[in-house]
Amino acid sequence: MIARVAGGRPALVRMPSSGAFPLAASGACATVALLTVVMPRAALSLVIVLLIVALWLIRPDLGVVALWTTWLLIAGARRVLDLALPVEGYDPLSIVPFAATAAVAALELLKRRLPPRPQRIMILAALGLAIGVPAGAWNPPALTFALFAYGAGILAFGIGYAEGLRTERSTSGSRCVAALLAPLALYGLAQYVLALPAWDEQWVREAQLTSIAVPGDIEHVRVFSALNSPATFGSVLAVGLVAVLARDRITPGAAIAAALALVALGLTYVRMAIPALAIGLIVYAAASRWRALPRVAGFAAAVVAASLALGATTQAGGLVLERVSTLGSLSADRSANERQTTFWQVVPEAALSPLGHGVGTAGEPSKLAPEAAFGAAVDNGYLGLLYQLGPVGFLLVLAAMAAAVGSLIRARAPTPGLQRARQLDLAIVATLFVLAVATDVFYGILGALLWFHLGHGLALADRSGAPPAARRPGIRETLRSGRDAGRYD
Repeated sequence: MIARVAGGRPALVRMPSSGAFPLAASGACATVALLTVVMPRAALSLVIVLLIVALWLIRPDLGVVALWTTWLLIAGARRVLDLALPVEGYDPLSIVPFAATAAVAALELLKRRLPPRPQRIMILAALGLAIGVPAGAWNPPALTFALFAYGAGILAFGIGYAEGLRTERSTSGSRCVAALLAPLALYGLAQYVLALPAWDEQWVREAQLTSIAVPGDIEHVRVFSALNSPATFGSVLAVGLVAVLARDRITPGAAIAAALALVALGLTYVRMAIPALAIGLIVYAAASRWRALPRVAGFAAAVVAASLALGATTQAGGLVLERVSTLGSLSADRSANERQTTFWQVVPEAALSPLGHGVGTAGEPSKLAPEAAFGAAVDNGYLGLLYQLGPVGFLLVLAAMAAAVGSLIRARAPTPGLQRARQLDLAIVATLFVLAVATDVFYGILGALLWFHLGHGLALADRSGAPPAARRPGIRETLRSGRDAGRYD
């Protein structure tokens, strides 16, 4: 039951009676035991989701941290298990982070009902996604997978909002990415320096990562660490670097992690990650009223100096600089020309289908289609949404995001903790919005990170509240105050 407290804020909802816990636990144990014999990977998937739920019940912050850790590591764990416990066809582990996100979101929303404004934003985004469902119904596997992939982000919005009401600290998502930055970067560096492990080689073959080779160096691969692709890994590294640089105090360990992440980011050869990181840091500095500018400027100077030094002394550094330099001459770059051609193909196609070509007809989900869809080559997040949802659904989703961003920009945080959290939310959201030009950031872990920080930022805005503007005194008030002051001269 939900009770209203002073100010109209919703009170906590009573959770189910603890008397049902033994029965639920017994049923879960029996289900896991049965699945372990019949479908061991399904049993493992269920155990992971139940563990995340159990941690949330013990302490919500623990559950959310476990959720983000699962998002960051599950893909690498799946590849290792593929060698020891191979599976043919559908892998239940692939939906673990989506199912866990849905479970945590349900728990958060049961505990505290969302106020009207975040409810409207989530409904608006869900309606935009739903517009593309009828056209995608011809291919149920791709539709189902895409709904999980994109819908998880919208659910993460609710988790972020609940966390924003709970604490003044930076988000659990940014803290997890920052904490795992060094291990993820080291794994990526090992992929470049050493031979790919057997599980990663198998993944490259099965996933058909055709652009995995380093441009100009066929002996090495673009690193992807424990994530599924160089683009996803590079995007996560960019978010992690923003999170590390936004800390109150950068410790030696954080500095080493940032240095490793920068090297790994270069070896992903994701060009758009560099301007995205730069814009994210500029937004962070601007949100701090330029108090963070010396730190950002010092970081930029160190990056430029290190890049020039490595570019002049190592082959990898030279190739990275050459790759980045193509940002200034995109008209002569084959990849950029292909993206431009795709843009001018997709936009007219989308305009002719106001309700879209269907959820699951672009990006990774479209690989489940019997024949390659036209949108399969679209790696621009905005174009991918436009192609799948059409102009109507696309504008609904963008309107939902714009509403959250607008509230975050207008927020005036009353405490230092909320101010720092707001600055970080703005920086991460800006970084991901720029990355969306070359990566589908509305999908999977990147979509969950984006929507989570939008929800967290909206909660900060609701907690902060802009102070009412002082009314300027009128002529009568001014004259009266002057007369009153004159009486005591």
